[in-house]
Amino acid sequence: ALHAHWERRRLDPVEVAARAATAGSGGWWQRIFGSKKGAGARPRPRGGALQNFLWRTELARLFGARQARYMMRMVQMFERGDLDAALRHAVPFNVFGAGATHLALGTPKPRADLNFLGPRGAGGGGFALPPQIKELLTKHYRDAHETLAGQNRLDEAAFVLAELLDSPAEATQFLEKHQKWRTAAQLCEARELETGLAVRLWWLAGERERAVAVARRSNAFADAVARLERGDRTQREAARSLRLLWAHHCALAGDFAGAVEAAWPVLPHVPEARGVVGAWIERGLEGHGVAAAQMLARQAHFLDQLSPATLENWRARTLQLLENGDEESVNLRLRFADLLCAAPSGELARAAARRTIRALARDGAQFPAWSAALKTQTKSLLDFASDGPLRVDVARHTFPAAPPRLETRTEPLSFIFEADDAGSLDIHDAALLPDGRALVALGEGGARLLHRDGKTLAVFDQPCHRLVMSPNGERAIGVALRGLEFAARFSGDKAALDEFIGEMGVNEFHRRTGVARLCRFDLARKTAQFWGEIAELRAHSTHFETGGWLVASGDAILSLDPTASGPLALWQTRDAGFAACLGRDDHSLAMLTHFYERNRRVRSEVWRFELPSLTLRERRLVAPEDGDAATGIAPNGCLLVGRDANAKPAVVTGYEKKITAIDRAQDETILQSEVCGSWLAALSLVDEGVVIRLSRNILLRAQI
Repeated sequence: ALHAHWERRRLDPVEVAARAATAGSGGWWQRIFGSKKGAGARPRPRGGALQNFLWRTELARLFGARQARYMMRMVQMFERGDLDAALRHAVPFNVFGAGATHLALGTPKPRADLNFLGPRGAGGGGFALPPQIKELLTKHYRDAHETLAGQNRLDEAAFVLAELLDSPAEATQFLEKHQKWRTAAQLCEARELETGLAVRLWWLAGERERAVAVARRSNAFADAVARLERGDRTQREAARSLRLLWAHHCALAGDFAGAVEAAWPVLPHVPEARGVVGAWIERGLEGHGVAAAQMLARQAHFLDQLSPATLENWRARTLQLLENGDEESVNLRLRFADLLCAAPSGELARAAARRTIRALARDGAQFPAWSAALKTQTKSLLDFASDGPLRVDVARHTFPAAPPRLETRTEPLSFIFEADDAGSLDIHDAALLPDGRALVALGEGGARLLHRDGKTLAVFDQPCHRLVMSPNGERAIGVALRGLEFAARFSGDKAALDEFIGEMGVNEFHRRTGVARLCRFDLARKTAQFWGEIAELRAHSTHFETGGWLVASGDAILSLDPTASGPLALWQTRDAGFAACLGRDDHSLAMLTHFYERNRRVRSEVWRFELPSLTLRERRLVAPEDGDAATGIAPNGCLLVGRDANAKPAVVTGYEKKITAIDRAQDETILQSEVCGSWLAALSLVDEGVVIRLSRNILLRAQI
């Protein structure tokens, strides 16, 4: 009966406000919306239990009347042209609908200034008003914007767009149109618009150091350059300067192939850059893999300018690449052939193309899996070589059909190694390089660079337990773990970590946790050197870009500059808990983190950042049992669980939402799992030894 009584008495806040305003303010509300009940019911904003309860009492008449009178006065200010007062009293659009977290009890306070360059805070109390009021305000705000722009009051006109109409992108375009580059850049960063746009605006504002710093932090050089190249002549010239700085940054990071590709479009316009680009090509040729093959093809553009010794060296390197018959080199020959077709069609280049065609035909016969790519590239080379007899010979050659792909196999592909087929060194980590070589971490015994047949090519006297690779495989960071606490954490033994923290407390744990020793490897020159130390390293990504290496240190997430003389943070966020694992790709970073509360309870969460802007896009709770059983995390935030021997490995897409990922035998324990694209690899322990299982699951790639 009591419930029914309150249901009869409860009134919609919109209707309450309309009744109060109509009764005590000249009927302006009724003139706008017609009858009291014509506005229709509006869904109440969520949250604010106390506020919503009060709105359901007789006090709603008072609240509604105050807000209605405030809105009436504000509209009258716009109608009589008092823009200075109207803008200070104007209600921004983020208090309507999704922007409000609860129903406001009072009225807004007039603004002290018209600042719109700060970050937009979380939505607070809002007005429960019908949609028609937004239409009325839109008209007044748009008219005010046009009036202010006509009076050349540009900052105030931009305030209306960014703050009142909640359209920062439109405000940025308006400021850019009037060449207020600095203000536009500040707004772009404050409202977290596209990073490439912010870099472009800072560059046009003349603050080049800040533009480069933002581009390095977010790896946004390519986007910023593309935006400048779409502009007028002045902006296209600025794009060339930014390209050269981008190339210089890549060279500092050891990515000489990336430096050459970044600077390549500039060469026709800036001939003096040929010298430094040529030096980068020479440095790139010192390496191995795809980058070296790419530099070899780029050098073909300068064959008529090379010295006799350099030209002979180019011939020898080209023959070595084409005559190497192993499968790991097929991709290198394809990349070489692709770029060779873009070189000037001189006699030496055409001769190299003819030799390359023969090498690709041999590869097609030996490695059918590459048939489709080899056939396509051979056609391009024939057009470049302009050799009629060779074209006839190739037409008679048929490339064999490619074998079925791994995901289409019906039977598992099995590789078995005997238990005694092992060396005497304890390998802590290993990384396969693009050319088939391998870098292995031997703990306190340093690291070694191995040929594909197992021969040692280089020995590095730097302690190393974990390896972090660059995209081209020419540089690496070595992580040496210090202290038993690190060993327990990195082995994934979360139960031991929880017990350790529970015994000494979180503060003492922070104090007693050791540091990780870092070193850097230059694999092209076969050198290694100490880089620095980082405290409380909990997790890290397995590769780094020129824009930074992502690590979890203490309760912070950091992006470290790989080109700096020591571990220097380009970006960081605090209060991120105790990170257990990270997963990243080119577009997303995901992290499983644990928060240890005073009652020793553990709260597990998944955080997901958008890359390269490093903007937090998702934060969700994880069921306690899933946090305990986690073995890895996909870049899109899917959690991989399966440490419990009694449960099947699964992909967790939400709170207690699981999909079986890999079938396993009874009593088989998953020790570690990793994600590459849509593939999941799980390492498990059985009585007979170690089993690695692969599974393809499209959920691992999809964005949640």
